[in-house]
Amino acid sequence: MLRSTLKVAAVQMAPVYLDAKATWDKLEGRIRDAASSGAELVTWGESLLPGYPNWTTVSTGDEQKQVYARYWREALRLDGSIVAAMKGLAAALGVMLMGGIAEQHSGSTYCTLLTIGPDGEIWGRHRKLKPTWRVPPRSVGSVVFLVGKTGCRLPARPYTSKKRFCMSPPGRADWS
Repeated sequence: MLRSTLKVAAVQMAPVYLDAKATWDKLEGRIRDAASSGAELVTWGESLLPGYPNWTTVSTGDEQKQVYARYWREALRLDGSIVAAMKGLAAALGVMLMGGIAEQHSGSTYCTLLTIGPDGEIWGRHRKLKPTWRVPPRSVGSVVFLVGKTGCRLPARPYTSKKRFCMSPPGRADWS
């Protein structure tokens, strides 16, 4: 039976840039604080772990290749130690975790929305396959991921309000 309310905490924090373990340690504290305040769902932004790849807007060439190589090394694997720690924490606290990670898989890196249930199991993973940081607004569709009546959309862009309105049926809480 679905309840009519869900207490959600949105974590807004800076990563320890390109250091997934240090960022996880910081995020874990925020998740514990949120759970102790009664949060049932704890969320965070796109690619928080290990940080959003914004260097592509300010550098080119060899420097960018070196930074991207580090980004790839710091990206999380679903079978890795940080995701295992997330799963353990979700189960120990009885909270759902839903947030953005850079996921390393088969030689590629994906901006992934990861959902871990209060049972400590991965309930969902959605990979954003097309980079959108330099794409005109009308050329990118919204990605919607639903858990019960809660939805998440990647990317969170200010120009998606019309899509948000059109894609949000009555009774569903939608956040970006």
